[in-house]
Amino acid sequence: VEEQIVIDQISLLEWIKGVITFGTLRFDTTIFRASFTAKKNNDENFFKEINKISFAYRSSKEIALESVAQGRAFLNSILSVWENRVFKEWVLNFKKEGYNPDYTVVLGVTACIFKIPLKQALLAFINSFVSNLISAGIRLIPLGQNEGLRIICELENEIIQTLEDSLKRNLEDYGTSSFNADLHSSKHETQYSRLFKSPIWAGKGQEREFA
Repeated sequence: VEEQIVIDQISLLEWIKGVITFGTLRFDTTIFRASFTAKKNNDENFFKEINKISFAYRSSKEIALESVAQGRAFLNSILSVWENRVFKEWVLNFKKEGYNPDYTVVLGVTACIFKIPLKQALLAFINSFVSNLISAGIRLIPLGQNEGLRIICELENEIIQTLEDSLKRNLEDYGTSSFNADLHSSKHETQYSRLFKSPIWAGKGQEREFA
């Protein structure tokens, strides 16, 4: 937005299409499904591999730290609200192994533990991801609420296709091709004016344990 690449409803729509089809969401839906599958099959080795890959493929320090911060907050929220013995045991083991809580990985595992069907869980995740991007655009550009709703409607086919692709994609088919978005996530680390906190803010908090 600051560099005038995304300036209106049309440019925001095209930017989000790129992120959905070639960028972060393509990667995250694959990791979500892989972590769900690893937990369902109680495949600890596969889970360890997925967790490592989830960080190795983050395109910038900004995105990697953001994922940890969100993962930690998500785990703490679930632990505070829902009583689930299996989930608590999994979190304790997670801490014992010294893992960083990547947001997408813990979402997939949590959906499995709470017996949410994979397809419905993925669809909710995709819709949430897209809605968050639109919400940021509405505030930053800025746009009206109706323009935001129009973007959601325009993205219906891409959302459905992303869901279908993520359910049949080879679990080893990670990767993205969204260089422009990746480059700007790096620039965001030192940007003066930001709508949201950068995870650089969380440098010291990185060492904090979650619940």
